[in-house]
Amino acid sequence: MVGKILLGVLLFLLLLCLIPVYVCIVYDGEVTLGVRALGIRIPILPKKKKKIHLRRFSAARVRRLREQERLERLKKLKKKQEAAKKKKAAAEQKKKEKQKQLPPPEVSDEPGTIRILLRIVGDVLDTFFGRLRVKMLRLRITVGASDAAKTAIMYGIVSQGVACLMELVAQKTRYRRVKCAEVEVVPDYLAQKTTADVDLRFGLSLADLIVTGVKLGVRFLREKYPVRPRVDTKYSKRSVERRTIQKG
Repeated sequence: MVGKILLGVLLFLLLLCLIPVYVCIVYDGEVTLGVRALGIRIPILPKKKKKIHLRRFSAARVRRLREQERLERLKKLKKKQEAAKKKKAAAEQKKKEKQKQLPPPEVSDEPGTIRILLRIVGDVLDTFFGRLRVKMLRLRITVGASDAAKTAIMYGIVSQGVACLMELVAQKTRYRRVKCAEVEVVPDYLAQKTTADVDLRFGLSLADLIVTGVKLGVRFLREKYPVRPRVDTKYSKRSVERRTIQKG
């Protein structure tokens, strides 16, 4: 019975690790940010505005709210003053430490350290973007400028940029284009500015993050402690002896 329960718990945790969590970014004049998993969407930006019910406000409550606001302003002012004092004390302490003229610390100049870090970061980014799920639901850009010539030039630049970006995303990530997705770049010679309407989703699962972290650790250990090939000492001694005999 206990084994079945543990097996069920492990299967449940495995399913949780495989469920992707999407970050939804929508732009149509203002940015809307949210998180979506299993069809459930949690909005992050913009924050919901509190509804004000005028019936709930009486004269006594208004006075109480004003008093609370005054106390909050006083608290913020005190915090600012304390922070300024701490900052001033820290600056004076730094000046005193500089006056002591301590010798500069020795900087280790290990050859190839930056190169190793760049290789590790490159491998991790390749793994991360290779597991990143990208869904494009809508990408509409209306190009406009002050005159028709600038609009035509801007339209060429934006259309080529979008094409290159789409190709890069398709090659480096798990790109998925929805059937009803709208991707278009349109020039508007009467508009005075460029507008965009974007709906993108970026998803990762917990398993993808675990795999990326494990690969980062393995890559770091390989670079930090490289495996050196073993050399047969007997063979090397014999070869040296033979060379000395041949020379003699």
